[in-house]
Amino acid sequence: MTWKSVWVIWQIIFNYYVHIIVEFNIYSESNIVLNHDEFPRNIKRQEPLIEDIIAQSQVIVDSLTFKQGTVALAALRAIHDNPSHAGPFAQVLGLEFLEFVDGRCKVSLIVKEHLLNPHGIAHGGVTFSLADSACGGAALSALGSPRVVTQDMQIRYHGPVKIGQVIAEAEVIHFGTRTITTQCRVSQREIQVASATATFAILSDEEVAAIQSEQ
Repeated sequence: MTWKSVWVIWQIIFNYYVHIIVEFNIYSESNIVLNHDEFPRNIKRQEPLIEDIIAQSQVIVDSLTFKQGTVALAALRAIHDNPSHAGPFAQVLGLEFLEFVDGRCKVSLIVKEHLLNPHGIAHGGVTFSLADSACGGAALSALGSPRVVTQDMQIRYHGPVKIGQVIAEAEVIHFGTRTITTQCRVSQREIQVASATATFAILSDEEVAAIQSEQ
């Protein structure tokens, strides 16, 4: 896939998100969800913006080859079919959290065409992200608070990941005052394809506030 392909795909994804936000999200400056009676009036106010987004998307779509369009459609379907509370990145990948309790986390991913490398197998970054998400989930479930960030992670690839379901199972192996260490096993069709260890820094309330203030 060329850099142009990647660019146009992410343009479509961006426009998709904006379209959804404009249609269904919050239209008041105070970020309060509008009630049902107010919804049509605010949709009408946003119609020019929606039309502009649709027009831009059509131009991008028209510029795609059949192969690029297939990949872009797979990416959009992953977003549509996998609503996630773990954030937009997890949603784009299509992560599904199957277990999240007591220092353990199990995450599923259906590998589709938009996640493949030129060899026709999942990009190594996909497997890494899946393992990182599972390890992070294990750390979060142990701490009981979203005050962790990845400090260090090591991964070993034992085999290729192909189209289909892949599972990452992680658990906490050390819980300290400042860090949490986890280990993860990634498997596909019950065959181990990767293993990872990750250390997460436990942030103080002040550190969390500092990060949020920079956004």
